[in-house]
Amino acid sequence: MKKAELVGLVAENLADSETMKIFLTTIDEDEFKGFKKIRRSPDYKGSSLPSFVRIGFGAEKKGSPFCLVQEILDFSLDELDKTFYQNRRYMQKLNRYLTAFVNFYGIIDLDEAVELLQKYEGLTLTRNDLFVDASTLCMACGAFWVDSERVMAASLKDQQDMLELWNGQQGKPYAVLPKNQILRYAEGDYSPSLPQAEPVKRILREYFHLSQQKARDITDAVCLVARKEQQPGDVFNCLKENGLTFAALSDVQYFLQVYTALYNHMPLWINRGFSPAAMTSIVR
Repeated sequence: MKKAELVGLVAENLADSETMKIFLTTIDEDEFKGFKKIRRSPDYKGSSLPSFVRIGFGAEKKGSPFCLVQEILDFSLDELDKTFYQNRRYMQKLNRYLTAFVNFYGIIDLDEAVELLQKYEGLTLTRNDLFVDASTLCMACGAFWVDSERVMAASLKDQQDMLELWNGQQGKPYAVLPKNQILRYAEGDYSPSLPQAEPVKRILREYFHLSQQKARDITDAVCLVARKEQQPGDVFNCLKENGLTFAALSDVQYFLQVYTALYNHMPLWINRGFSPAAMTSIVR
């Protein structure tokens, strides 16, 4: 399709009343409550509704009440309440799992996601059901995006990066965690607690005279970078962003040594959730 045709089709579908209702079932409850306050009192100025702004259902102007599109203002609140609370639990559960999947795997095939949802929750849904529901969730949240084959982390904005990761994952099995462990990855900044992280924390604490909490926070940030990136330089950039630079080459080499031990035990996107050490044992 030409760009103008595509824009027209998207705009037409977003203006569809059923699409709007589904969108309203996917947003955060606080946003939904804020929407209802504005719906009851158009002059109400206390709410910020970023999901509505992002999808074009609302607009903010400095010093003015939040403005919603007329089609949404026309909905019956009673009808919306019923729809929202009927569908919200399922959609929020699905959003939590898909967020965890992309934070753990980076990219996950729709068929694999369906199998895992059946395993964890006994959900009976097809690949097409998941594609539709995940696409709907993409309207309201920014944790992932979806195409006809995969669900991908929102941070994979560059098409080339996404394809390189996807190609690098091929032929590798998916690591499958227990339910309580995989759901921890629904928190975007979650990092697994690994024994190999302790030497990294110790170096940061002693070398840079950091508090234990600060050393832990920066180590978590390093782990987050390590899950996604392949180059040690990205980790040193992370340290630099936190104002930390080693003074001598020997210090860099020592840190790199303990970081490598941590990296070898980190669940990585390129390995579909397995650590390099785990992948080595699988191959053997």
